[in-house]
Amino acid sequence: MRQGSLVALRIVSLSGRPTPSKEGAPACTPAQEQRSVARAEPGVASLTGDLGPGRGTRLLVHLFLEERTGRLVIDGGAAAGTLFFLGGEPVHWAIADGGAALERRVRARGPLRDTAPGRHVLATLARRAGPVVVLEALRDEVREACRHVLSAELGAWGFFDDAEAIDATPLSGVNPFGFVLEAQLRALPPTELLRLAERVAPLFPIATGELASAAARIKSFTGGIDLALVVDGTKAAREVLAAARLDPMMGGMVLQTLADSGLVQLSPTPKPRAEHARRHAGAASAQPTLAQADAKLLSQLSALPQGATEVLNLYLELKPETDIDAVLGLSGSAGLAAIERAYQQRLAELDPRAVPPGPHRPYLLARADELRAKVERAYLARTANRPRAKTTAAYQLFDRIGAGGMAEVYRGVRADDPNHFIAIKCILPALREDPKFCEMFLQEARLARRIQHPNVVRVLTVGRGAEDLYLAMEYIDGLDFGDLLRRGREQGCPASVELVCRVIADASAGLHAAHTAQNGAGAVEPILHRDVSPQNILVSRTGEVKLSDFGIAKALGSHDEEHGAVKGKVPYFAPELLQGEPASVKSDVYAMAMTMYHALARLPFQRGDRLATMRAILDEPLAPLSSMVPGVPPILDALLLSAAARNPAERHASAQQLRLELEEILAQWPPVDVAGWARALVGSRGEKGLIGRPITNIRSATGLTGVAVTEPGVVMSAEGGPTSPGSEDVDLDDL
Repeated sequence: MRQGSLVALRIVSLSGRPTPSKEGAPACTPAQEQRSVARAEPGVASLTGDLGPGRGTRLLVHLFLEERTGRLVIDGGAAAGTLFFLGGEPVHWAIADGGAALERRVRARGPLRDTAPGRHVLATLARRAGPVVVLEALRDEVREACRHVLSAELGAWGFFDDAEAIDATPLSGVNPFGFVLEAQLRALPPTELLRLAERVAPLFPIATGELASAAARIKSFTGGIDLALVVDGTKAAREVLAAARLDPMMGGMVLQTLADSGLVQLSPTPKPRAEHARRHAGAASAQPTLAQADAKLLSQLSALPQGATEVLNLYLELKPETDIDAVLGLSGSAGLAAIERAYQQRLAELDPRAVPPGPHRPYLLARADELRAKVERAYLARTANRPRAKTTAAYQLFDRIGAGGMAEVYRGVRADDPNHFIAIKCILPALREDPKFCEMFLQEARLARRIQHPNVVRVLTVGRGAEDLYLAMEYIDGLDFGDLLRRGREQGCPASVELVCRVIADASAGLHAAHTAQNGAGAVEPILHRDVSPQNILVSRTGEVKLSDFGIAKALGSHDEEHGAVKGKVPYFAPELLQGEPASVKSDVYAMAMTMYHALARLPFQRGDRLATMRAILDEPLAPLSSMVPGVPPILDALLLSAAARNPAERHASAQQLRLELEEILAQWPPVDVAGWARALVGSRGEKGLIGRPITNIRSATGLTGVAVTEPGVVMSAEGGPTSPGSEDVDLDDL
């Protein structure tokens, strides 16, 4: 299913078609099939079965709860076609002659403009009708497909685990739970609904483990309330429905549907009061937005400003594209410098800073991130197997702008590019002499060099000379967030809740870019930070927020272990790290939540000594932020209690999910002036700062020369553009 155009993509291929069950043999339920067939090899269905009365409902709910990603191929009946899923949500419907069918849907919404055709039908229709109209038509196709599946009385189906197919599939997600509700409502007359409401009202809903992962994704059907927060087995259904502000008849149907789906149990007696999961485990990175990409959200998109419209046009142009040169905007043969320029241009078009504020922003950010990952894969494929050779990089170091237990940071310039400042982190001698540290430092730096995101400090080169081990990085004219917070409190200008949400949302975007970084083969290879804290979030005078020092904590940790020490910012440690579990995406998310606590109040588990702090992290409950800071909205309390849940399974599944939930909160407030706050605290450009000081205050100038490592064939300046297109580099494995 990796054809070169959407027209081809929308023609269903039933190769690997599921085999119908033998005549007369009862088809097993999706759950039974899941037990008997694990996730299969590519091209082999991992689930198979037949459609029939009630089976479509069980199938959609099962895929939703399992958060499956891939293709549901259906043979026979009105539902024949391919329904694509991402994280359990239907996102695209493909049928024979699908391009013509989509054009008919678009034409039904209004006349089409005469424009030059695009490379494929989606790009053409977006130009002629506008991107929102096309997205609405795609969404309606998915809705129709779900209705066919629910009402189908015959047909065979097979589910194929195929994440790659989503790469060339425009996403217009709908929530299958809504269609299950709709089918139930159609099946019951009003009198039966009333009896159902009366029967359910005195019962006690008790959450199953699956409710924790699904509650946030069905909020649009539960009064906007996350039921995982209120369904604890101690409240009767009537209390739960009152908390969710649901009509008793509709609410009774919702609870009964949840019970039928296995998300809750309806018990005649309450269970003993006990601590229960406060929040959900969450879905895949884009799910908070996909679950809401329905009529309300698309109506908000109908009056987008120009910058936002351009993002959607680019999305519909590039998402179905499979030609890597077209993804990068290249034509014909191109050298490394041209590839790099095209890559940087695409990244600039997808810069989150260009997405205007408003209720549509989370949706647009999620779509831009989809394209960023696709562009990154195209870039890696285009630059693969390029020859690498050694080069000598010379730097002029000026004033020291920072120092810590691992390194000193200087401001300087590259000898062949004296017009752009860079920051050079020189590792201290004690660590340079540790072979294990050096090996891990170079390994982690090689990974971190792959991250290109506006909210991450770019690693430009990694070098090692006769007496030096260093990183050359993008120079940020500002201060770290921790220093700004301290200055704000001292000067009577503390960071507001809105400002902290803005900074943490941006930093989480950078963290997600690292967690979804790709290796040379284009496969996701997460880069963990391991030291998320205010000191590693930099804020520039212009309001840019950038996460720094990826992976360095791992190298430093290897040195500490070798010398029998346990170092690090313990109050930010996730509980599982103290129990000997390895670092993970979720331990980074936990540290980001602790950073937010620190910014707005205090570190909740910090005690008088390290041992007491560790015990508090492991044993003491986490207090809501509102208990420390009056006026914090309940939605922010819930978000932080989830992101910092003691059990990793109850945390946000990704930094992207944390970011998008913060963006949804920020959309309800006026825009935040991070730049004005930062400039007021950093002071004039003549003031000494951790990251930025003027060149006129040079104390001394020293030289630094060594073997440098850059992106293949291109030496990058602090501005992100190529400065020496003919330069060569050396792979870190050769150092």
